[in-house]
Amino acid sequence: MGAHAGLSEDLTWLAARVTDNTLTPHIARRDSWQDAGTTIRALNEGRVRGKVVLDIGR
Repeated sequence: MGAHAGLSEDLTWLAARVTDNTLTPHIARRDSWQDAGTTIRALNEGRVRGKVVLDIGR
């Protein structure tokens, strides 16, 4: 769990579950950080159901 040092207890637990594949979050949309405005509008308009990931440097 060393990679998660310094995180709150809840976030550490969550990161560990994702790392050990006992929790797989559903990602509904993945976009570049440069497209954040479009992605946020889609969220606000209800066109995206689930988690959104914005990649930096993509």
